[in-house]
Amino acid sequence: MIQWLFLFSTSMMQILIFTSYDALTVSDTESSATTTHPPSTTHSDTLAHKQASIDQIFPLAFVLIFFLFSRQHQLLFYPSMVQVLLAFLMMAKPALFFVGDRFLGSLFEKILFVFNALLNAIFAHEEEQSNRTRFRAKHFQNITQTRTENILKTLMPPLVVEELRLIGPDEDNPSHKYRHATIAQSDLCGFTKLASSRSPQEVVNFMADLFGMFDDLTDEFEVYKVETIGDAYIAGMADQPLTRKNSPINVILFGLGMIKKVHEWARRMGVVVTCRVGIHHGECIGGIVGSDMQRYHLFGDLMTVLEVLESTAPESKVQISVACKEEVERQMREDEIAMDDEIAGFLQRPEENLMTSKGDVHEFSEVGGKTFVVQVPEIYISPSTQRQTALMPGPRFTHAHHPPPHWDGLVSMTVSE
Repeated sequence: MIQWLFLFSTSMMQILIFTSYDALTVSDTESSATTTHPPSTTHSDTLAHKQASIDQIFPLAFVLIFFLFSRQHQLLFYPSMVQVLLAFLMMAKPALFFVGDRFLGSLFEKILFVFNALLNAIFAHEEEQSNRTRFRAKHFQNITQTRTENILKTLMPPLVVEELRLIGPDEDNPSHKYRHATIAQSDLCGFTKLASSRSPQEVVNFMADLFGMFDDLTDEFEVYKVETIGDAYIAGMADQPLTRKNSPINVILFGLGMIKKVHEWARRMGVVVTCRVGIHHGECIGGIVGSDMQRYHLFGDLMTVLEVLESTAPESKVQISVACKEEVERQMREDEIAMDDEIAGFLQRPEENLMTSKGDVHEFSEVGGKTFVVQVPEIYISPSTQRQTALMPGPRFTHAHHPPPHWDGLVSMTVSE
């Protein structure tokens, strides 16, 4: 639209200048009269001479002004072709503009005038193609930069990425000590058996579905995805720059969300796969490792304890350490969160020691003391949507690793004392 407005304003100026030709030049009648009856005074001769000079200069000046106006705005190719048509009409049919046919008298001059207008259109076409090429290149560059930044943000916390932009090229990569980190690790129970009976492509699709749902949960609860190892998914929150805010409750809700998503996925796919989650709170160190393929990893005793908590957690449950429990309770007191709003409570495990599904035994001292299983109410409230999602309660049973076949619930199963 703007192009056509530019074209209209430019063309009107050119037409007005063209139609003023007769007003600025001596008419044919006046020229004849001057020739037949020459004036008797020298002053009249001088005026006629000047007027004749204007008659010669005006066409040349008009040609210059016409093309200056045509280049005043950077017109695209098609509007420039309208200028060619206008130039052709001015030379072929000057009467349309109330101008005599003696303007640029020779045919060669008229052809040259139209050719110049056509040349302007050709230049406009070249500029348009060049601009389009630059625009496509800039657009592709922006897309590539956006993709690169998105990939970088998946490899590192966003605040760490911002920190990297500020350091010099010769400076070491930053490292951070987190004094209040709450990290969750999940494992898919039964997935190895399922994968052994499926094609590689099916296994990849399964993992893409499950981890895709987990990724959505990280956005919902604002936790940072640390890494994935096989079918294990590790994510959590800590002081900045790992995450912008630090909420141990969100990490527990994230763990419960993973169990819920796996339950829904397994039911939809008609397979027997469950999820167990371990969560620990404590200190750890974060830093960038690798040279060509850099990633942001967490290190420390926290990660060792976390692995034990995950491997010994009952299926379809979230097991937390005593340090995590105390931190969650502290946050609940400070934020005045009622226990039955989102988390029903924490049930201490009565066993004398912890045991993995493979039979490996771990002492409670390895994880800082007795562990607890998170219990959830029948109504679970999502903090992001504030919509209540009903969870079907399951029956009580004595052994968490072998729920009864008819159990179809998602609520955290309690272990009878």
